[in-house]
Amino acid sequence: MKKSCLLALLVLTAATGVSAAEGESQEAPKKEKMICRKDKVTGSRTKVNRICMTKAQWDQQAAATKKGLDEMGRNAAGGANSSFDPSKMGGG
Repeated sequence: MKKSCLLALLVLTAATGVSAAEGESQEAPKKEKMICRKDKVTGSRTKVNRICMTKAQWDQQAAATKKGLDEMGRNAAGGANSSFDPSKMGGG
């Protein structure tokens, strides 16, 4: 579950990162160091995907992932939108 959420956020971040990177390349042509990480493919023992991004992109992805997981946790906990009403439970 966490890996699929991370993968979905990675795809969304990568899609928005491409357009942002195009705008930055026109202003400053300096090259940032790429950091590569391996991501294991779900359902395979040996297959891995290699993902390379800059430190800023990794930081942005980590922040987006944390935000998404925090929102998912708040929604799972009930919050203001919860339809649970203990007075409707049987018992007694």
